[in-house]
Amino acid sequence: MPCKTTSNKEAGFSLIELLVALTVFAIGLLALAGMQITAIQGNSSAHSLTALTSLADGLIEELWSRNGDSDLLVVATGTVDWPTDFDAPGTAQEWTIDGAGDCTATYQITPNSPIAGVTSIEINVQSPGRSLSKTVLKRTY
Repeated sequence: MPCKTTSNKEAGFSLIELLVALTVFAIGLLALAGMQITAIQGNSSAHSLTALTSLADGLIEELWSRNGDSDLLVVATGTVDWPTDFDAPGTAQEWTIDGAGDCTATYQITPNSPIAGVTSIEINVQSPGRSLSKTVLKRTY
């Protein structure tokens, strides 16, 4: 019986098939690069928000740790230079936090709100392009 031979056309990839495969691969890599940029931007935004949240939580803890008869809890509003000048409303300056940049914070204290013997404490923290507000209640006496 004679041997069956294969033609050269079926022996491997042609140059056109190789170029098409490389083009598809390059388009896939470009899509991954775009997703990477979006992920980096999302992580940066989350880091900034986490830094502001930590600052707001620290300020709330500072106010919450005061005695219920503290003079600070009867001040209506103020600006905070945290952590050194918490008792001096209106004397704030900006400070820099890694991940959030230059930040300022203000607080508003509303005695006997929402009920008598309870003080509402609202903290607002701002950095360029972002703002965060938190409110807690503190029992006073």
